[in-house]
Amino acid sequence: SDVYKRQPYINVTKLLLLKMKQRQKKSAIIFVSSASSENQNGQIGIYGSTKIQNKYWAEYVSLEYSSRNIDVLCLTPGFVQTKMISQSQIAFFIVDVQQCVS
Repeated sequence: SDVYKRQPYINVTKLLLLKMKQRQKKSAIIFVSSASSENQNGQIGIYGSTKIQNKYWAEYVSLEYSSRNIDVLCLTPGFVQTKMISQSQIAFFIVDVQQCVS
């Protein structure tokens, strides 16, 4: 379908899976989501919806390829104090940038 051709992460995943299957060795793919995928706040709703899409894609790929010796993980980090987050109503589990790099 045309819709999948416009989703770069799907195309990249398909390419990685093809290479991993050819290698026939234990492999892993790691996707990155966000805590915003679990907290649909009005100000970050669009961002959160893209991250939940990553999470569900990772779950699908994991179900499809776990029997082929390919592990699929999805990391869901919390919030970092950025302009986007400071404009939202989220007030918990937020770290600032300096805490992340130290």
